[in-house]
Amino acid sequence: MVDRLAATRFLAVLGSSGTGKSSVVRTGLLDSLELGLMAKAGSSWYIADFRPGSDPLRSLAGALLAGEQHITASDRDSLRGFLARGPRAVIEWCRDGNLPAGTNLLLLADQFEELFRYQDYAKREETQALVELLLESAHSTEFPIFVTITMRSEYLGACAFLDGLAETISRGMVLIPRLTRDQCRMAIVGPADVCGIKTDQPLVNQLLNDLASFAAWDDSGGSDELDKQARRADQLPLLQYTLNRMWLRARERRGAGADGRPLVLRLADYEAIGGLRGALNEHANQLLKELEDKAPESVVEAVFRGLISGTTVAEAVRRPRPLDELVKLAGGTEQAVRAVIDTFRQAGVNFLAPELDPADPKPLDDDTFVDISHESLIRQWSKLSEWLEKEARAAQLWRRLKERMADGDLLQGRELAALVAWKEEMKPNAEWAKRYGGDFDSAMHFLDESQRAEQDRIEAAKRAEEERLAAKERAEHERRRRRITAAVAVVVALALFLGGFSIFFVIQNHKLADALQQAELAKKEAQEAEAQAKKALEAEKTAEEEAAKAKREAQQMAQQKIADVAKGLGPRPTATYADESKSFGVAAPAAPVQALNGPTPTDLPGGKVLTTAQLWEAIAHHTLGSAIFLIDVGNATHSQTIPGASSLPTAGQGKVDNKTMQDIWNALSKLTGGNFDIPVVFFGADVKDWSGYNGGLRAINMGYSKVYWYRGGIAAWKAADQPLK
Repeated sequence: MVDRLAATRFLAVLGSSGTGKSSVVRTGLLDSLELGLMAKAGSSWYIADFRPGSDPLRSLAGALLAGEQHITASDRDSLRGFLARGPRAVIEWCRDGNLPAGTNLLLLADQFEELFRYQDYAKREETQALVELLLESAHSTEFPIFVTITMRSEYLGACAFLDGLAETISRGMVLIPRLTRDQCRMAIVGPADVCGIKTDQPLVNQLLNDLASFAAWDDSGGSDELDKQARRADQLPLLQYTLNRMWLRARERRGAGADGRPLVLRLADYEAIGGLRGALNEHANQLLKELEDKAPESVVEAVFRGLISGTTVAEAVRRPRPLDELVKLAGGTEQAVRAVIDTFRQAGVNFLAPELDPADPKPLDDDTFVDISHESLIRQWSKLSEWLEKEARAAQLWRRLKERMADGDLLQGRELAALVAWKEEMKPNAEWAKRYGGDFDSAMHFLDESQRAEQDRIEAAKRAEEERLAAKERAEHERRRRRITAAVAVVVALALFLGGFSIFFVIQNHKLADALQQAELAKKEAQEAEAQAKKALEAEKTAEEEAAKAKREAQQMAQQKIADVAKGLGPRPTATYADESKSFGVAAPAAPVQALNGPTPTDLPGGKVLTTAQLWEAIAHHTLGSAIFLIDVGNATHSQTIPGASSLPTAGQGKVDNKTMQDIWNALSKLTGGNFDIPVVFFGADVKDWSGYNGGLRAINMGYSKVYWYRGGIAAWKAADQPLK
């Protein structure tokens, strides 16, 4: 690295996530420079260390001012404006006397890939401005300015869109490979020996074995490439975190009176903190519990959901945000938000950045960017993984709401109920909606208007039913009145025939009869009302029992089908098949796709994608539950399918009319017994068949909570030597 930087003055340290790019630069390159290993430059260096974030020029300004005392936000803003003047701004800054004579300037842009997260023209312009500034600074002959960047290797292609960057990187590139088992052993034992810390050999062996179990050292044994890469990316961060927790535990155990005794890291310490897989999750949950009196879990959830982006755990990335935006996301509870951030960035934790300095625990400025320290937290903290899935589901429903708003037809029925329930549970606000295109007020007005229209429709139907019943009752009353009148007329005629004296008694008898009739009528009406109420309760109870029975029968049918399929399964798949994990670079659309034949995305918004090995495990070992429904939504032209699968090709089509959509709804409800929590797995012909994606998307929009897409479809199942029927 030192030689490459000396030769080109622009060093690009590349590697996949979790290979230790930042660490090797800070512990290797920076120490080497300050030791004078770049002979021509000497050992005097001013290092401006920064991460681009969402305001790269301001981040660089803060790094250039880091060596000065009492720097304010105004100072950073002023220098940011100066740097925005042009590519030679850093050179001019040095010319103004800010770089002492005989001192070299190193501009260290860590996690350079953050530059490529721009979402609009203004951010792209600022990205271009920073790149031009770095390139021009590295070419300066007037001052000894050097540039180093660390970047994930998968972003190398994006550099080609910025003039001159790709060519410069190719001349000064150093690739950081993944550590081998022996190198990991050295990384565990070597630094500990330097610091006088002893590590028990059983502990070292257990750590290495667990690292291999977590992600194999070679390329064998993995079936899901995306999952394998994510696990590899987590190896070093988890190892670092686990060793640090063990060191803190051992130091606490030894106590202040060490008497010169060395710290010893033991296997018992490792097991006590939960091991490689459990240490981080257990610690994060402990911090969450400690926050109960300072901030409700809803605030913690709002903060962390605001700091991540992605639809699945494997592809999730960090999303840095300024503090004031996080406060708005959490509903304006600034004190609670600050408590959450400070708890998760305190010394010994460092789940969030910037790290809290115990010696100078000053509060963050409102415009300070907060970030997750490493994406491994997203994958290894189960609570955060759940929140990510909730965020993806919420985004899916939000996009659905905006699509319906664009159509102009008010929501109704179950679709409206699902969106209203989402609104009440999630309590979205305008700040949250910004990341998905904004227009919050209009969307909420549309939803409220749909609610009012639905309520008016329900009340109108209720009034119509009440009027129908009242009219029926009036007609019945009129018929009874006519019968009584006719009877009275007969009595009166008879009374006139019998004589005037008898009339008095007849009239009195008539009044008595009328009173008895009214009493009998009231009694009868009360009995009828009671009977109707009882009948309604019985009908409701019967409906509930029938619904429960339908769910039980559907579940039993699914269990039996899966059990029958499991008996005929082929050997356990150990790889991926028929390109089922291959990425074609296709984004996941929010609506069903009309053209069914073509490359598909690798994710399903609001649902999950299964590989052949995962589907095999679900059938053989019930990893998704004992009852799952396999649904073939292909175009019905293939002659074979997966045993036990139900055929529903209309669900896999592109745009369909309302009648067909209702038919799909009815078919799924009949198949699942109306159980919206039972797992449903959609599949088509292969990875270039969109029907499985379309079917899964429709089920998600209908309210099914456990939707899966077997992307490889029949082609992958067949390639894995699994049975077809």
